[in-house]
Amino acid sequence: QDSINDAIVTSAVLIASIFQYFFNEELWFLDSAVSIAVGLFILFSGIKLVIETANPLIGTAPDKDLIHNIVQEILAKDGVLGVHDVIAHSYGATKTFMSLHVEVDGYKNVLDLHDLIDNIEEDIHKKYKIDITIHMDPLDTKNKEIPVLEAKLKEFLQAYNPNLNFHDFRMVKGTTHTNLVFDILLPNDEYIKIGDICKFECDTMNHINYPVLFLTEQQEGRACDPYIEQTKLDICDKCLPKVVKIHATGAMGYNNYSIIGENENENE
Repeated sequence: QDSINDAIVTSAVLIASIFQYFFNEELWFLDSAVSIAVGLFILFSGIKLVIETANPLIGTAPDKDLIHNIVQEILAKDGVLGVHDVIAHSYGATKTFMSLHVEVDGYKNVLDLHDLIDNIEEDIHKKYKIDITIHMDPLDTKNKEIPVLEAKLKEFLQAYNPNLNFHDFRMVKGTTHTNLVFDILLPNDEYIKIGDICKFECDTMNHINYPVLFLTEQQEGRACDPYIEQTKLDICDKCLPKVVKIHATGAMGYNNYSIIGENENENE
């Protein structure tokens, strides 16, 4: 590339000199114009050279097909339930670092799972010459509620945007409410705000005023004599017909609502 650049600059200067010699009066500006053009060309070539030299030093994205093949190979391993959070950087032609999360059955022996992860790391390193670090994510495979909730979440995200996906779905049960924790995978070529997703969720709910039984004092959160107050709530179509009563506990305007169905011991 350097030789080609030198040939282009030399040829431009030589041609300009010939025209300047024979047409000096008509092309009096040619020498200055070519000098400016050659200077800009050298500047552009220098910037391009710096970028091409710096990229391998600061890291570049590896070939997509390579990453896809590695992920598919890991998914084919016995005991692997899923792969996510794949991060890879290449530093030059011979050095690539990769990290990812592998989902496994949380009820299996942890020593056996650790051995599985070690074997995967060793196999990938031998075959692809890649330094790989794998984080083990145990899944609750015995909770029958999780697949149902995952299906509902997938349906909701697909309704908002077919390119959305999620992983790391967790259910954390408490005495008053249950938290569902997960990561949403956003497409690189689209700008999506999490707030817009939440707004879409609210738009699909029923905004109703419903009598709520408050069990704590609203400012301090201390227990109080129960009282009923009309409160604006967002309830989905499937839950609304089942509601018999709603209990609220909380403080400073932030409440946990327990929706009680026909069976008062069951939270809908």
